[in-house]
Amino acid sequence: YIKYKGVVIMYSTIKSILYVLCLVIIVLGIIGMKKQEKYKKDTETVQKIIDYFKNAGNDGVDPKKIPSDILKTGYITWMLKDKTLEFKNGKYYLNSK
Repeated sequence: YIKYKGVVIMYSTIKSILYVLCLVIIVLGIIGMKKQEKYKKDTETVQKIIDYFKNAGNDGVDPKKIPSDILKTGYITWMLKDKTLEFKNGKYYLNSK
């Protein structure tokens, strides 16, 4: 039993914040999984991005020069994760492996 009311209030506040934080993390995880599912199904857009990088050549693509329609999809992040693209020396490269 805790005698001071302030300590009890602080403990329950921290506990509530932790519950909310866990809930937010779970929701963000579900949203991320849905976006990854969408990425895997959208082969047409992915192929369009791959073609863009193929046409750019072996010099890499500066992030500032990537067209906005490609950036809006958010697929570049997923392509980095599945190693379709590489990011080195400040540029994106199509992975040749």
